[in-house]
Amino acid sequence: MRELRNVIRRAILLASDVIEPAHLSVIPVDSPPTAALREAPAPGDSSPGDFSLKGIAEAAASEAERRAIHRVLQATKGNKSEAARLLRTDYKTCTSK
Repeated sequence: MRELRNVIRRAILLASDVIEPAHLSVIPVDSPPTAALREAPAPGDSSPGDFSLKGIAEAAASEAERRAIHRVLQATKGNKSEAARLLRTDYKTCTSK
């Protein structure tokens, strides 16, 4: 259930207006599948170098979220409150990524 929630959250962050099938993939379409394996583990991960499907999905979702937040922060010229509003998330999410 958590993995599905993460995939949907990622799709919402990546889609500009309409969610398309490419937004629902576990590994980002614009990067090769091995890129998710090379990602650094997210803070709090129990095992570095987790090559399980769950670990790869979590790394991909974390990276997609980080890139989406970065993109929105650039669009709002660093205004974290506005970025949080546009992303429909908490202000703290925009400050921690």
